[in-house]
Amino acid sequence: MSWYIILTLVTVCAIFILALLSWIFGDFDIDLDGDADIDGDGSSILSFKGIVHFLFGFGGTLSTIAVLSSSDAIYKSYHFSWWQYLVATLFGILTMYLLYKLYKFVMKAEHGSNDNCISDGYDVVVLNHIAADVYDVMVYTPSGTKKVPARARTDKPEIGVRNYYIRNEIFEETGQRYYAFYKK
Repeated sequence: MSWYIILTLVTVCAIFILALLSWIFGDFDIDLDGDADIDGDGSSILSFKGIVHFLFGFGGTLSTIAVLSSSDAIYKSYHFSWWQYLVATLFGILTMYLLYKLYKFVMKAEHGSNDNCISDGYDVVVLNHIAADVYDVMVYTPSGTKKVPARARTDKPEIGVRNYYIRNEIFEETGQRYYAFYKK
């Protein structure tokens, strides 16, 4: 069997195993280098998953080119030209990028990235003072933590202490939405 067919089969198995592990251990879904943050930056595309997706696109494209060019390319080695490697590299990069965007979309949909997922009564830690009675707070929800701006409904809140709760009072001022937090 040719090396490009083996590469494609190995990456398909790796993607299947990653998907299975993500499905079974979905609440603990982190990447091997810990970059599976919902708001991850561009460096998370070069994670283990990203490299596997690139190899999947690269190997799949080379396998397709070889099989379409020669009927016995599965068993015999096919000699690729430079432009075929270039096309396979571009398809690998495209596959890596599209699957990265798909993972980000699914993670946002799964963890509810909108502001409506914050309900009354969740615990709050005050992070820092922004202006007047507005603070950055960390809200502890069942699906994780979320940093939001909130108005203090108590005198001089303590920073870094988890003894507040949030209420779903949203104020429409200057186009910004604010929640309110109270002392327990």
